[in-house]
Amino acid sequence: MSDVRPQDLDTLSIEKIRSLDRSVTEPLVRRLLERVGTAGSSMGGSAPVGGGFGYSSVSPRHEGVGPGRDGTDVSGDRPGTTRPHRVALSGLSLDDVHRLGAGDDSAFALVSASRWGCRVLLLDEVVRLLHAHLGAGGLLPPPDEAWDELTRLHDRARDAVRSTLLYPQVGRWLGVLVRRLSDTAADTAAPPLWLDAGHLWSLVAAATAKAGLDTDVPVPVRDGAVVLPGVGVAVFPTTVSGAAVFRLGAEVRFEDLTVRVPEEFTEATQGWHPLPVLTAPRAEAALDTHDPFRGTDPALPRRPPAPVAPQEVERWNELWRQAWAVLVDNAPGKAAVLGAALTAVLPWQDRGEGGFTSMTREDAFGAVVLASPADPVALAEVLVHEFHHTKLSGLLDLLDLVEPRHRYGGALFYTAWRDDPRPLPGALHGVCAFAAVTGFWRDLVRRAPTPRACFEFAYWRRQALDVATVIRSRTELTEAGRVFVDGVLSAMADLEDEEVPSAVAERALEAVIDHRVEWRLAHVRPTEEVVKALTGSWLAGGRARDAAWYYWPRYATGRLDGRLGFIRAACTGAAGAMPTPAQRAYLAGDLAEARRLSLDAITDPDERHGWVVLGLVARLAGDDLTTRGLLSRPELVRAVSAAVRRETDRGVEVEELAAWLAAPHGPVLPPVQVGERERQVAR
Repeated sequence: MSDVRPQDLDTLSIEKIRSLDRSVTEPLVRRLLERVGTAGSSMGGSAPVGGGFGYSSVSPRHEGVGPGRDGTDVSGDRPGTTRPHRVALSGLSLDDVHRLGAGDDSAFALVSASRWGCRVLLLDEVVRLLHAHLGAGGLLPPPDEAWDELTRLHDRARDAVRSTLLYPQVGRWLGVLVRRLSDTAADTAAPPLWLDAGHLWSLVAAATAKAGLDTDVPVPVRDGAVVLPGVGVAVFPTTVSGAAVFRLGAEVRFEDLTVRVPEEFTEATQGWHPLPVLTAPRAEAALDTHDPFRGTDPALPRRPPAPVAPQEVERWNELWRQAWAVLVDNAPGKAAVLGAALTAVLPWQDRGEGGFTSMTREDAFGAVVLASPADPVALAEVLVHEFHHTKLSGLLDLLDLVEPRHRYGGALFYTAWRDDPRPLPGALHGVCAFAAVTGFWRDLVRRAPTPRACFEFAYWRRQALDVATVIRSRTELTEAGRVFVDGVLSAMADLEDEEVPSAVAERALEAVIDHRVEWRLAHVRPTEEVVKALTGSWLAGGRARDAAWYYWPRYATGRLDGRLGFIRAACTGAAGAMPTPAQRAYLAGDLAEARRLSLDAITDPDERHGWVVLGLVARLAGDDLTTRGLLSRPELVRAVSAAVRRETDRGVEVEELAAWLAAPHGPVLPPVQVGERERQVAR
């Protein structure tokens, strides 16, 4: 008998999955517990600070299968059962993994088919863990009873229960519970455990509502609200928490307060707010401002309901329909897969100004958190971006792409979509997302070659390809990880021959240089020993080569502005920081003035923009050595020039110094690979 795959569970009932021998399912359950216990989040979209995943540093304790709910040991075979092979953790071949990396959506169907079995197994384990905690029921019946009720209901109303349990924020709730039960939660304002655990009764109520059953269901009242995930929210005029009874087509009573829920629960009544839905052909998604587990801050994962006004819902719907038209016109097949996977949009109501524009969480498969999008094309790009984070998160539930011992800590990398140095898992997430974003812009260029589309395509093609190439060289990748990145690179190779106007391509290359040089100036610091040796050699009229070869940078803690680079902002029309005088002169084509202003600006030891412009001017002037020094080693030129000024108390010809420091036969384009000592982060 071959191993059971997670995908084989897709057609099974809850009862059949729960009855599987625990020795069969335990490896997958253990993996799922670890995944939700350390779930990360992507932050990105069209924001200048880009995207990529951040991970929690916690790891949940899981002591094996242990005792069952009745106290008996279920670590071995149950009497009277046969023991099939263990569940394969992926059910995917390396060819499937390669196709996923290459963007083949038929391979993604295998990931999607694993979601049901994984969700049921994880929920079953969480209920088992809750059983060991006294007070998990509190004012409500125990979670075991809610789980048994959903198990029975699945036989009567399969689609209603399935859609309820696969609702994205159910995964987020499970993650919050796992971290809480393993004492690794960062919650700063956690409610009583029974209130979080009682959310399972809210899922029972949601499933009965979808099935049209008029059954009494006990439900938690959280701060005066009864939330039915994916259905709606009953809001009472109080902030008290407690327990109530829900019944479709009847009044929900809490203390002396009542809210009537109509049989047609999509209708609003006084106090009842149905969940709005964004609709487009073959693409529906809940616009969810109700779910209590939609917080973006790991320390504050819960949010009170905030029903959206009808006019705001319509505004979102209009943007959704227009963005969907862009996606369908670009690539109808890809749009259909995306539409089936993304089922919830969570408006980012607590986003700070100047922050990220979108987010996905690994434990909320199918949901995207969005700030109000600027236009339909921007929304379409963000949906492609976040869908590919979702796709990779689903794959990572099943197998490792990075060796587990290197998952946390280790080397840090430059990425074009974030201003901070990224660990390998985060960089890998970004490569997956921005390779897809590159494809999105390529499709748009073919259909409507606007200057914005051509520029973004050229920019992301260069950046995603270079970062993917560096990641592929890392020994920390597993075999599956190498195969996945090979798939990404094969998809990127198909874009190499796509042409854009030469002037646009040149501006895109300048934007690449702009971000990489400023990133190095913010984050890379040469060692004091190297700076001292080079300063002495320069002042003595010596050669730089020998000392320069022993230059190993380390990351510092500098930050960028969190805004688009000045060239990219100018070419896309997006908001960026106010250009400096040197930047304005460069954009106007006045190179002499740009050089003069840059030389004046770089006397400030914290200045970065002037160094970028000075390197760009040298590049256009055809000064090869100076260009290589300023663009590939800007942090070294800045550090040595500052040391020379301190030693001599006079200025230094920085362009001459840059030429002297240029690595022999080094690149003109700032490199992505920083060096093996990049893992040494300055504190």
